Amino acid sequence: MKITPYILLLLIFAGCDSENSRTVNPNPVGGHLSYTERGIVNTFFPHSITEITSSRVIDQIYDGLVMQDPVSMEVRPSLSASWKISGDGLEYRFNLRSDAYFHDDPCFAKGRGRKITASDFVFTFSLLATPDENNKNYSTFIETIEGAEEFYLKGGINAKGNVLPGVIAENDSTLIIKLKRPSGALLYNLANPVASVVPKAGFEKYGYRNFVGCGPFYTKGLSADNQTLKLYRFPYYYLKDNQGQYYPYADSATVYLATPLARSLGMLQSGEIQFIQNMPSSELAKFLESNINLFQSPDPVFIAQVSQVLPEWQDVISSKLKNYYSNNLGMLPLYQMYVKK
Repeated sequence: MKITPYILLLLIFAGCDSENSRTVNPNPVGGHLSYTERGIVNTFFPHSITEITSSRVIDQIYDGLVMQDPVSMEVRPSLSASWKISGDGLEYRFNLRSDAYFHDDPCFAKGRGRKITASDFVFTFSLLATPDENNKNYSTFIETIEGAEEFYLKGGINAKGNVLPGVIAENDSTLIIKLKRPSGALLYNLANPVASVVPKAGFEKYGYRNFVGCGPFYTKGLSADNQTLKLYRFPYYYLKDNQGQYYPYADSATVYLATPLARSLGMLQSGEIQFIQNMPSSELAKFLESNINLFQSPDPVFIAQVSQVLPEWQDVISSKLKNYYSNNLGMLPLYQMYVKK
């Protein structure tokens, strides 16, 4: 077949479309999650995390190279499909997934989230090694990565020609991190929400107010009174369960912030929320005095279990909520949870 210039253009454009094509992930589970937090969200930016409420919210919106399993606490793949560590422990080579995208946002061309590449991590870690009053988490990073302290002292990304030598994008799918000295904590530090990938386009448009991520949920920001946060299922999220079903299971979630315990208990009883975490045992005892029937078999409405954060605390959970986990890091894997219909 003779390839005319017209056909050649079609082939080129078709190839481009295929390269950037995304397919909406089916969701046979669906439903809505809701819970309360006693604290408020001070930031949506990973590098600015200073307290647990913001950290837990950011963990729903962003992802990093690796993650910790909410049950075993072992490090497992996330945006990195696999990695290799050199024999001397000074070089980590991460192989990135090819099916992970940033959330849709006007900061991208045509408002469409693009594929994540190794260069995104070079930018993210360079930003993490840049002095700024909003960067609260640089110290551990610059103490570990080769050349990071010098990069920081020169002004980070704000200094013309300044390059972070210890983080290298070999190509779009291969990221290399070089260390000053071997660190058994590196993978755990990379699993922290602080190390989540940030799009350069998002930072250039919004600065430290960016909340464009690539996690299981996206958000449009806080309510006008800063008391409520809505999360929405990202339909192009890459992670699946063992049966091949894409996460997250829920279509959406609502977080009610700065909520006193008494109000949370009322919301739990009325079905507005599905769980309360870290409830003092003394407060649970008071609640049980007049509501013991709600916890009794064979069909309990609620289940109480010891909190993994402190043994003198309890988590109270709706019996309809599935895949709820508690751990001593305060992680909240909403992407795995759903309400039984």
